[in-house]
Amino acid sequence: STQFFPKIQISAQSQDVVEQLISSMKRENEKKESGYHYLIKADLIRLLVTIFRESTREGPGAKAKDTTGRKLFHEAVQYIEQHYADNLQLEEVAQRAAMSPTYFSYMFKILKGQPFVQYVNDVRIRKAIDLLRLTEMSVLQICLETGFNNASHFNRMFKKATGMTPLKYRQQSETSS
Repeated sequence: STQFFPKIQISAQSQDVVEQLISSMKRENEKKESGYHYLIKADLIRLLVTIFRESTREGPGAKAKDTTGRKLFHEAVQYIEQHYADNLQLEEVAQRAAMSPTYFSYMFKILKGQPFVQYVNDVRIRKAIDLLRLTEMSVLQICLETGFNNASHFNRMFKKATGMTPLKYRQQSETSS
């Protein structure tokens, strides 16, 4: 999904209505007088309509803010794709998206389906696969070129993603070509 999942913010006036409806439903449920379930259903429908109206009501600049938030998030993801070899920090990338690191991490997991660090490692592994197949660079050079600062960590991550070491992957891709 490419949409954010904002919380519904309701006005103070609607908040009063919501609280009154909930109180009314609680009272009816406690009394259980004849026809109480119809009154609860009616209040529930009013509650849902009130919340729906609030969620679709757009204040000034609401659409622009939502679009800007999505745009900044996708620009941050694009930044990862372009700067995968750098020492990427969650805080730095979250700042590019104009989000707190916690919220960015939460949204990243929802929108990209995996945690930030795993996504960065996957991008690096994809780039390493390309370099192994298309260049004569050594495995160590590729390790450093793709942002892994430790060869054993690179080998471990590569094997986890592909099922084989980088060297074996290169050998296998050369024989299949």
